[in-house]
Amino acid sequence: AVPSDSMGSIIKTLQQHGESADEGVQLKTLQTVLTILQSVHQPTDEEGTAAVLGICFRLLANARGASNVSSTAGATLRQAVGLIFERVVVEEGLGESSSLSIGKPLRERYVRWSELRTKLGAAGDSPLQKCEGSSARSAVKLVEDLCSLASGGSASWLKCPPLSRGFALDILEYVLARHPDAFLKLLELHTLLKDRVITLLIMSMRTPSGGGEHHASSAADMDAGDLTYWRLLFRTVSTVTKNFSVVLTTESEVFLTKLLTGFSAQVDQAAWQRLYGLEALRVFAQDPFLVGFFFESYDMREKSTKVISGIVQAAARQVREHFVDCHNMDDVLMHVSQAYKAKAAGSEFAPDVENLSSHGQSGYQGDDWQSVVLGIDILLGLLEGTEKLTDCALQMEDAPQVGVRYPSTDLR
Repeated sequence: AVPSDSMGSIIKTLQQHGESADEGVQLKTLQTVLTILQSVHQPTDEEGTAAVLGICFRLLANARGASNVSSTAGATLRQAVGLIFERVVVEEGLGESSSLSIGKPLRERYVRWSELRTKLGAAGDSPLQKCEGSSARSAVKLVEDLCSLASGGSASWLKCPPLSRGFALDILEYVLARHPDAFLKLLELHTLLKDRVITLLIMSMRTPSGGGEHHASSAADMDAGDLTYWRLLFRTVSTVTKNFSVVLTTESEVFLTKLLTGFSAQVDQAAWQRLYGLEALRVFAQDPFLVGFFFESYDMREKSTKVISGIVQAAARQVREHFVDCHNMDDVLMHVSQAYKAKAAGSEFAPDVENLSSHGQSGYQGDDWQSVVLGIDILLGLLEGTEKLTDCALQMEDAPQVGVRYPSTDLR
């Protein structure tokens, strides 16, 4: 057994080993860091947690082309951050995951939504609890640093060198996707979500790589890092909208409006932007709860964005322009057929933006059939969601519960 009072010296030794140029020593250091975080000797104070995480961040930033060290450091950080947020859930008594998450019965998600709206809308003190434990305080500072790194800034708590904005955004999306309750129930994390994460995403959608608007017409004209950042950006926007739109209705409307604006007839959208945008819309369309929530929160309000209507029009336009009205229908049909055969075998389609051709409009670019597949997926998802919402509404009317907001069945 390792004496608890010796953990400080162990961390200092690991920090020294992390500065070594020997790849074997670096990999062993990362393995030891993860072992410490998984043990009873894990740091219980913010300074110790920052020191341990900082070792991984510095090794990732200073990998200097050593792919083994870089990939291992990235994987170790993902696990380490996950362990910290798991401790937050336990220490703060957050209980089981929110029933708003995908996988829960649709009726249960609507009941939970009504309860959450009532709680957040109640007068008096904030219903959110303050962070009490050291793990939660560490999580707050970690999210602050991730937001700073993702926007091209420095990490004051981790004290690590600048690293890929995309990696910081990837880790941020990871915790938002897997631990939404921490951001729904803890005041400091919820405030960070509203003030830092939302601002980061809105600004990044304007200037995704920090160098002004992009006007590249094809993936071949884009830097690989830019494409990676765009992909992560759209995925993070999808995650935030999916998990937090019930409490960030206005902010989510901003994201949805930006996504839908790209599909208007007046906008000449690049293929890679279109595919990433369609992939994000597919996430929403395939979730019946979100379909119903968006319709009630936006489409049914006179001055709000007609989100569901916009998604339908965007998807239908892709099918029409890239299949019905295209000049290479046989090629498109062949690829669409292959995509759905693969889907029937259990392989979900994901757009391949990096390998798009840079040919002109008259040539087959590879984005046509991908746009068609995503468009069809969106339309099918909306149809299935409408059917499930109708069934859910009928069930809830048969067994009414006081205070529960029923899903609308008027999705004509």
